Amino acid sequence: MKKYKHLIFIILISLVCFSLDLITKIIAKNTLVEFEKNEVINNFFYFTLCYNTGGAWSIFSGNIAFLIIVSLVALGVVIYTMIKSKSLFYKYSSAVFIGGLLGNLFDRIFYQKVTDFLDFNIFGYDFPVFNIADCFICVSVVLMLVAAIREEKKNGTSEV
Repeated sequence: MKKYKHLIFIILISLVCFSLDLITKIIAKNTLVEFEKNEVINNFFYFTLCYNTGGAWSIFSGNIAFLIIVSLVALGVVIYTMIKSKSLFYKYSSAVFIGGLLGNLFDRIFYQKVTDFLDFNIFGYDFPVFNIADCFICVSVVLMLVAAIREEKKNGTSEV
């Protein structure tokens, strides 16, 4: 039963992350005007609605089918490593990754573009606009790496 308790929690984490991403994208689409910067923090943070047909930093723009395939492969790899891992920290971090990946995958499949709206200007650099799913993906990758390193130090192996 304990094993299933963790599985339910992992699924719940993924669904919450996926739902938060979808809800924030719906709010952005219903309240923001495309390309219009809405200042939240002076010269630092804006809500700016835009759409991306590519991956991070618009790489592979217009190659939706390729990005869907890459996303599905990444999803498979993360699920496989999550199943093999003995680390709950890794499993929970993977669940966040899956939720974020599903958020952007949903957009690519149903809209052929990803909705972005978080816009930062950091030390004069206008950072590419992104979304909550991107945050989940980036943070979870860092956490999965931390979990893998911790597990490697603990066991003297590279398995998570």
